[in-house]
Formats: sequence, C-alpha cells, structure tokens
Amino acid sequence: MSARAALDAIGLATRSELRRRWRSYVVLGALFGVSAGLAVAGFAGADRSERAVADWMETADFWDMAFVPNDPAFGADQHRIVAGVEGIERAEPFSIVFVDVLVDGVAEPGLWPGLAPTPEDGLPVRNSGTPLAAGRSSDPLATDEVVIDENARDSYGLDLGSTIVLRPAPGTVDDPVAAATDIPLRVVGIERAPERVPGGSWTPSAAFMAAHPELQRITNLALWLEPGVDAYGVAQRASAALGSAEIPYIDEAASNRQLRDTTEFEATASRLWAFAVAMAGLSFVGQALVRTVVFAGTDLAVLRELGMSRRTLVLAAAAPAGVSALTALLVAMTVALVASTRFPIGLARGYAFDLGAQVGPVALAAGLAITAAIVGGLALIGGLQAQRRRAGRSARPSRMAAAALRAPLPVSIRIGLRQAVEPGRGRRAVPIRSALVGVTVGVAGVIGAFTFRGGLEDLLAHPARAGSISDLAVNPVDEASTQALLADRTSGDWPLSFLSEDPSVAAAVIATWHRDLEIDGVNVSTWTFDPVAGSIQPTVLRGRVPSADDEIGLAPQTIDLLGVDVGDQLSIGPGGAPVRVVGELLLPEESHQGYASGGYMTERGFAAVDPDGPGPETTVGGFVGMYVRWSPSATEADQAAIESRLGDLGFATSPTAIPFVFVRLHGARFLLLELAVFLALLGLASLTHALVLTVRRRRRELAVLAALGLPNRALVGVVVGQASALSVGALVTGVPLGVVLGRELWRFVLATYTFQYVAPAFIALSVLVAAGTFATANTTAIAPGWMARRIRIAATLAAE
Repeated sequence: MSARAALDAIGLATRSELRRRWRSYVVLGALFGVSAGLAVAGFAGADRSERAVADWMETADFWDMAFVPNDPAFGADQHRIVAGVEGIERAEPFSIVFVDVLVDGVAEPGLWPGLAPTPEDGLPVRNSGTPLAAGRSSDPLATDEVVIDENARDSYGLDLGSTIVLRPAPGTVDDPVAAATDIPLRVVGIERAPERVPGGSWTPSAAFMAAHPELQRITNLALWLEPGVDAYGVAQRASAALGSAEIPYIDEAASNRQLRDTTEFEATASRLWAFAVAMAGLSFVGQALVRTVVFAGTDLAVLRELGMSRRTLVLAAAAPAGVSALTALLVAMTVALVASTRFPIGLARGYAFDLGAQVGPVALAAGLAITAAIVGGLALIGGLQAQRRRAGRSARPSRMAAAALRAPLPVSIRIGLRQAVEPGRGRRAVPIRSALVGVTVGVAGVIGAFTFRGGLEDLLAHPARAGSISDLAVNPVDEASTQALLADRTSGDWPLSFLSEDPSVAAAVIATWHRDLEIDGVNVSTWTFDPVAGSIQPTVLRGRVPSADDEIGLAPQTIDLLGVDVGDQLSIGPGGAPVRVVGELLLPEESHQGYASGGYMTERGFAAVDPDGPGPETTVGGFVGMYVRWSPSATEADQAAIESRLGDLGFATSPTAIPFVFVRLHGARFLLLELAVFLALLGLASLTHALVLTVRRRRRELAVLAALGLPNRALVGVVVGQASALSVGALVTGVPLGVVLGRELWRFVLATYTFQYVAPAFIALSVLVAAGTFATANTTAIAPGWMARRIRIAATLAAE
C-alpha cells in the first residue's frame, strides 16, 4: 500500500472511530490532563519551596550569629574588640528596650520589641533589611517613626499611619518625670512576617535609640560572617580576644539551615505528592486509554485482508488518541497554572515573594512534552496489542470466574462477580484490571494520607512529643519575685505553696536553665527541674530521664555535636566529673535554645559537678522559673484565677512556648487532604468507567440473561455484584498497603524533626474507609445498573 493510501486509510479509520467514541477520548484526555497538570504544579512548586528561604535571606541580608550575653558589662568597647575578630565580616549592635506598648490606651504585652539598631562609635548602624509588605523603612534620623510586622498589624488592627505609645516599664527608669512620659511612634512601614503567630514586633529607628538613653535596654551584637566560617570558632576567638569565658551566642546560620531543611522536606513532600498524582493518573487513565485503543483496533482487523500493513493498522488504531493528547495538553496547561497558586506549601509559603500562578516555562514545556509523549506511547502500545490479538477470539474462563458462578449467592450477584474477574477480549474487553488498580490506589492513598494525617493530628494535640511538656510558663520579673521563688519551701510560708494544693494544677516544677555547662570541652545549656507538685519530666526519645547524680540526658543535636550515644561516659564541669548518658531527650524551647539541643540533670547532680557555676538568678548565667501543667478538670476560670494570683506575686505568665518547627507542620495537613480527595475521586472514576463499559460492551450477554427470564431488577444486581467484588479486592490490598505507607512516611518525618514517634492508629480509619468504599461502590453501580435495565432485548440480539 502506498503512503498516500495508508494516510487515507488512517484518516478514514480515525474519523469513523471518533464519530462513535469521541467523548471517551476527550474524557480520558481530560483526566490525564488533570493528573499531568497537578503533577507539573507539584514539581514546579517544589522548586519554589527550595528557593523560598534562600531568596528571602539574600534579600533580608540577615545576620549569621549574635553574641547575646544580656550583660551590661558587654558594652561598646567589647563590641569593637569582637568586631575585629578573624572571620567576622560585619558587626552591628542592637538593643531590646524594656517598655510597655499601648495601642489605643491598652497595654499589649504581646507586642514585643524588635532588634533595634543602636548607634555606637566605630560600628555601622542600618535599618532592618526585612522585606516590607507596605510602607517604607523608618527614617534613620527620625525619632518618632516605627516599623511593625504583619503579625502586629493583624493582631492589633494597626496599619500605616497608626500610632503606638511606649511607656517605660515600671521600675526601669529612675527619673520620675521620664518614667511618667509616654512616647508616641507613628507606623511608617509593615515588615513581612513569614510565620504568622499571635502578637507581633515593633522596631524603632537608630535615631530613636540615640534620643532615649533613659530607657533601660539590653544591647547585644549581631555578626555577619565570612563565607565558610562557623559560629563556634568565632565564639572561641572572641572569648580569647576578650580574655573571658565563652560568650553566649545564637547561631542564626544554623537556624537558617533548619529553615532550609524544613523547606527542603516540604519540597520533597510536594514532589512525592506530584509523583503519586502522576502515577495514579497513569495507572488508571493509561490502562483505560490502552484498552480503548485495543477495542478500536479489533474493528480494523478486517482491513488486513484488504492489504493494509501491520504498521498502518497500528497507526490507524492509535490515531484517534490524538484527540486525547490534545485535550490532555490543554487541560494540563490550565490545571498547572491554576494549581500553582497552591504552592509552595507550609513554611516556604510564608517566605515566598510571589504566590500567584507561576510555572516556569521550562517546567511547563517539559511537563507538556512528557504528557504528549506518554499519551502517544500508550496509544501505540494499544495499537500493537490490538494487532497481536484476533478479533472476536474468546477468552478461556478463569478458575476465579468458575468459582464465582458456584458461590452460594443470588444468580445476579454471581454473574456480577464473574464479570469482575473476567476482563474479556476483543469487543467484550472491559478495563477490569485498570479499575481494580484505580480503586486500590484510591483506597491505599486515602488510608495512607489519613494515617499520616492522624499521626500529625495526634502530634499537634500532644506538644510534649516535641518537648513542650507544660501548659504555663511562670517567670519572675524582678529580684523580689526571684527570691520568692527560691525561698525555703519547708518554712511553711512559701508564697507559691498554693500550687501544690490547687486541684487545677496537675504538676509544677521550678525549672532552672544554666546557660553553660562544660561537657567534653563544649559549653552546653543544661536544665534542672525541682518538683513542686506532681511530676514534669523531659520527653524521652531513647533511654530514660536521669535519676542519679552522675547521670545526664542529652538532646539529639547535642548528642551529634559531642559524638556520643546513650550509655557513653562523659566528663563535665570544671573538674571533669564523670557522668553517664542515660537518655536522649527533648527539652523546653527557649529564646536561646531549641527543643533538640541541650542537656538535663538532677539538681544535686548539677550542683556537684559545677558548684561555682553562674547562679540562675542572673540573666548572664541563665534563668529560673516555673512550668505548670493543668489538670484535665481545670476550667478556663480556674486557670485565670491561678494566673491572677501569680501576677499579684510579681510573676509574668504565658503559655509554654511550642517549637516553631512543630507549628510549621500544620501546613502539611491540607496537602494530605487534597491528595486523599484526588486519589479517592480517581478511584471512583476508574470504577464508574469500568461499570459503564461493562454494560455497553456486554449488553448482548445481559440481553440473553433478560431473555432467559432474569428480572430487570436483577440486572442491577449484576452490576452491583461486579462493583462489590472490585471494591473488596481493592480493600484487601489497599488497606494494609495504605497503613504501611502512612506509618513509614510518618516515621520518616518524625525522624527528620526529631520528635517522639507514636504509631498512628489505623483500625477505626480502616473500618471507616472500608465501609465507605463498599457503600460508594454499590451506590456508583446504581446508574450503570439502570442502564442495563433499559437494554432492548430484541434489538440487541438481532444486532449481535
């Protein structure tokens, strides 16, 4: 056959096929396009997630580390010495001032001071480089301007032009006139806040700090390091230059690395989501498309007798799928652009500068090219399979089909079971396997997603698994309240004794944070707890909590830093006292220590190894406070009453800090829900497609059954039996697969964040999904069953 004749034959066959089944090709193409578009958006969103924090940090020009001794002795002279240390590129002093902030005459303790630039001779001063959401930076020479962040705007209804009023905190200013003077500041800019939390920050200008020396403040030093320089080495050199002990510092570069680790995990989650969507779409739509092409190809077998070559027959069978390819490309491009607005997810979303529809041209072009190639390849595979089969050749009944016919069930159900296990061939072929795969993927995806989500919800409901072991933090605000906290509790008149007597309090401890304990040459912040009522202990990942004086528990990052493990011996303190590591723990997170770093000892154990260490009552050596956990019966009124009594005694109370990393996991819930919904709909679509095709392609068999006396309502039972069999088969495989996938992914996530692992519950979820799948499958079968009832027996048998 000539090339022109072959093209004419292919065109004729294509037009004939599309006149009969163009809707099927369009629907399959649209479904494939949805899967491809979502996958492209997911992969492109993953790239945006990975870039988000890096782009933010580059724009904000944020510091790499900061010395934070919170000590007036660490002043301008010391700052200049530190600024000259090797490895430091730039040093800038910043202060935190002690004032009350009033909005509309009401003090708002949740408005905390930002890192105010503070002028000092010989060191540069600049405004914050944090990107602005609105307005401008404060004028370096203006004393009455302030920049707030988006959290402050949203929490307190502030905006550009609003005014906040500063009032010196009680007891911080000696001059009575200055102490009674309010300082109004006008909001001129609003900084972006990548992480939304209650409260907010305000940052005055350098001119404000210079104009109000009467305000009590703590001045520390921010540092920008040269490339490749680590914070620990700089801290050692700075201490040597000052001739002092190691200066407490914050390694912001390490925190930024944790941010990037988090966003990289989110990027990995987005890629896995995109891959799951793509594979799910391919497993259903791919098999359905191949089956459709095979079905069309069997009609062309007779053309071989007219001289049409095998290659031409394959192309003729595959050509109608061009409609699917074109539909898939159009739908994929639209879905990718629309879905891209949902990315990046989680933490990265707060740092991203552009949240609009955005898919890179390279990613979009690659996605569309792959989509077209896959659709074309599947069509060719279907064409080849069609030519390897003989049209009209009957399949040998399987053993499963024979067993189904012998089952002690109504005749209609038995026939439906047989149709569920016998896909057929030629014109009677039905995509049973693709339907089974589709429903199985849907069940496994829903079970896996909700198993993972169950673990996440359980974690969010139990912050102790992230080291947040109490409900309320109690801190002394002055020397008097500190002494009251440390007073002899055996004297009978301890002012806080009511905590051990109130039934609203389940447990309370005096918690002391010692800033520096030397462990194998490394300074480690260390906690000790002194019980007041009940028991509060650190969260245990491995081993146990220290109980003897020669034992210590360490957090995961500190274990890695020291290169030790549970059971190892260490030397600690100035005298090198031996202690044994008995547990890997998570600890309370504070401003200078994360939940995954630090150590924990008994009080007597710490006193024994470092009797001359810095006292807890000073901001230099550490701090002392209390942690309280409410009893389950405590009402909000009970809690408020206790907090009020603590306030009367001079203590500040606040909800216990929850690790930011813990809060960031909230964003993953929505991605899991979207994945579960998508996979469930895909499974439903695959089942519906198979049932409808069964009625259409096996109408002769159904007409024969009706002619032999099978009632119309029993024809519905045939389709219901098929749907029931497919759903049960999918549940047998999908439920355990989903549980395993969900649990292992959850285990991986908790290992990444070093949270305590608790296996997510799955029994109730599995029962619910199984019941829902079975009910949905049978409900879905009703419409195809009614189609079977409407088959015209005489016309169908005459046509066949």
